[in-house]
Amino acid sequence: MPAYTGNHMTTFRQLLRVANPSIDSGLAARVFGKSSLQPLMAILNDANGTAVQVYLAISRLPRDKAEKYRRPLTYLLTTYHGMALGGIILDDLINQPIVQTKAVRYRRTPMPANFNPGPPGVKVLIQPQSAMTDGSIVQYLLHHPDTTNLLLIHLADANSAGMDESFNGRTTREYIVSAMRVARVLQCPTAAMTVGQAGQPPLFPALLAQYRQLPQDLRHVFHDNHAHVCTNQQGLADFLEDRENCVVIGFDGTVCVAANIFGCPERTGGPDTPYKQPVLTFANVVMSRATLVTNGQLAIQTPTFGRAEYGPLALLGPN
Repeated sequence: MPAYTGNHMTTFRQLLRVANPSIDSGLAARVFGKSSLQPLMAILNDANGTAVQVYLAISRLPRDKAEKYRRPLTYLLTTYHGMALGGIILDDLINQPIVQTKAVRYRRTPMPANFNPGPPGVKVLIQPQSAMTDGSIVQYLLHHPDTTNLLLIHLADANSAGMDESFNGRTTREYIVSAMRVARVLQCPTAAMTVGQAGQPPLFPALLAQYRQLPQDLRHVFHDNHAHVCTNQQGLADFLEDRENCVVIGFDGTVCVAANIFGCPERTGGPDTPYKQPVLTFANVVMSRATLVTNGQLAIQTPTFGRAEYGPLALLGPN
């Protein structure tokens, strides 16, 4: 028996016809053979189709097509098996055709022998191999839900500088909440890293609402009163090593995120103790410019430093 039938499929097809009368009756699969909707329709007619497959198919639609079919797709997201409880919305999935929303994967890398977190003229941080994927952070999570966790760095303030930067009509804040909502639906383990006064909410309200819907064993908070990096805490080290990939989202992309990912002068103890290990020494890291909070171009502390570290994301700003 097809996965999506009866009144729901009938209504969905009717809404498609309203959006595009040339779709005609829609009674035969061949009607959709030359349409961008064809992969989605194949899943809906498959008895083994899954919600994740539907999410992925929607995320691969060209943006103009997703907008054209916004009403039927929104209906689908609230009526396909299990989706209404998930709460993923169409804007979480729409494919934005700009480089700033593409996910970049950074390969796990050991501390270099010449690691030197000193001033820019002599600074040597982790410079990982990196490559831009052909999808967004959301698509990466959907493709790799069982091997990926989520790390949220210093996101307690919804109004941090850079939150309102726009990428194809959506703000950084909106992209971040979308990624958290999808991670929550996929049950991805999630850690929030905080700094400053203890006892404050670890995330800004809209993000916290999604985070708190995760089972308690899948959500973690790691706090330090003053330091950028918490990898010297065994719990965070274990969290990072538990999965192959870590999607990293945070504030500020030029300082706090960079310090955690590529390295900084913080030590595990006194002046003669080892430097804290960057996140990249524990797992592959996945980031996008649209979910790194910062004003303007992405660099590391100075406008000219960070190209070798950030790779494809270096110097990207809002579009």
